Amino acid sequence: MDKSKIIAKCMAIARTNYLNMPYLENSIIDLYKLGGIETKANGICHYCSTDVFKKIICNGSLRFTDIRCLKDTTEFVGIMQIIESVILEENYNSNFKEFILNSETLQKLRDYEQSYFDIIEEAHIPEEKLYCTYTCSFSTNDNSIRMWDEYAKEGVNICFDFAWDLFAGRKITDTNVRQKQDDGIVMYKGLIIYDEKEKKNCVKKVLNNLEKVYLEVQNVRDQYANFLFYAFKEAVNYMRCFFKNKDYDYEEEYRIVLKVPKDIIKFRRIEGEIKDIGIDEKDRDYIDYKIQRKGIKQVAISPFLSKADADKAECEANALFRLNKLEHVKTVHMSIFPFSKLLDSHLRKKSVENLALGMLQYCYGNTYDGFAIHDAPDISDDTKTVGIEVTEAIDDDVACINGEFNKYRLENNMETKERKKQIIEKHGGTIEEWGLSYPDTDSNFEKIIIQSALRKKMKKLPRYKKKGFKTIGLFIFLNGMPIPVRLETFKNYFDEVLNEYNEKYDIIYFGYSCGLMEYDVVKGNIQAQVINRADYDKLQYEARLKVEADINDEL
Repeated sequence: MDKSKIIAKCMAIARTNYLNMPYLENSIIDLYKLGGIETKANGICHYCSTDVFKKIICNGSLRFTDIRCLKDTTEFVGIMQIIESVILEENYNSNFKEFILNSETLQKLRDYEQSYFDIIEEAHIPEEKLYCTYTCSFSTNDNSIRMWDEYAKEGVNICFDFAWDLFAGRKITDTNVRQKQDDGIVMYKGLIIYDEKEKKNCVKKVLNNLEKVYLEVQNVRDQYANFLFYAFKEAVNYMRCFFKNKDYDYEEEYRIVLKVPKDIIKFRRIEGEIKDIGIDEKDRDYIDYKIQRKGIKQVAISPFLSKADADKAECEANALFRLNKLEHVKTVHMSIFPFSKLLDSHLRKKSVENLALGMLQYCYGNTYDGFAIHDAPDISDDTKTVGIEVTEAIDDDVACINGEFNKYRLENNMETKERKKQIIEKHGGTIEEWGLSYPDTDSNFEKIIIQSALRKKMKKLPRYKKKGFKTIGLFIFLNGMPIPVRLETFKNYFDEVLNEYNEKYDIIYFGYSCGLMEYDVVKGNIQAQVINRADYDKLQYEARLKVEADINDEL
């Protein structure tokens, strides 16, 4: 048995780029086309407050925070469950399973111990060293409403030309990459993996490769245990930095990770590319690591700022650039809604249907998994167990203001449309790219538009029932918060209309900003659920994105 070949195989397992696993089947054209995986490192951006932005520009560095201080506290240890489930589910050699599952190495990984094996290159000897892991997060989406809201509502978004030109050292242009820096620091760059199946495939790849080597040396495995565990531990510690809960997929994160020898931290060796080492005001360990400021392409001002505040922020940013000889950096004002087309009546309906499905899945979990948007009824699954028609509580897109019906969406004359927009806004309504809401003068007017929406769909109920659905429901959407009344009052709204007809819907959902009512018509029960504001905004935004995707598909 050639010892050097076994060691080489272990080193290969340790240093394989597992982040590329989801893209192995992609063609070269798909990888490098606009939006392809290998273009994702172009134009990455960093959402931050104004104070952080100023420090980045003036200090010429980015702050990397201890990975144990991430927002999702389960993130760094989540990989352990995946490893254990893959080992138990897959048909691995029983001795190999025992070798991994009962190992001290697995326990150290589970206990969150950040020690790593390093290889002394010349002698091929594994040497255990203590490292600290630090991370800095970016996004591949330079205008995300949720990212603005969470990280830079009154701040900026710094956009960089290329991830590979951000720091000193070798210019490796791959999107997912590992490279060694000075002083033993190792830098990893890559896209976050959110999908559970893709995470499992990455772990399988490691274990499959490791088992092959294990089977070669199983009769003398004690001689090679350190090398096997070195390969396993390095691969796991690499992947775990880029696995994230799917609830955060809206961040579209690109992450840069620094693996820093602990003695650098212990003795605060501020030299080379390290600008500072310390603990911030939130008790988080950090390293400020030098960047090449020439790689900054533009700075975007938050779309949540008023025009006056945005103009002031732009002036301050430009002054900062002049002071630091960065006149090449552009400053732009961002818009919250970077969509290609305004919503007409047809697209608005599609947006509401997608939002309704999102709200049902949010509130009822698995009950509505597998449901999709169809037509008449709008929401259903392939089994025809439940069909739900969707409608919006605006009677023919009409609002009554001062006794006059003020049609807006159906108006084609732009001058008239603008005049009606001013009337609506003057009386408390809003018109945005999400849609529009009309001012409700009182709860009686709100009752009228809700009942009108229900009555319109009652006439179509017999047609839906002929399609063979076991349960027929109706989802009524109100774009805004309803005027507060008792749940029993809403039940009476529905019953007044339902009692006009022989056939009735089995269930009525009433969705609105940050909430969903469910009226079980058969049992006569009504209840309400609250939807967190941030979650509702996400559902609304995702519904709009789905419509945008449909528009792009048509083009």
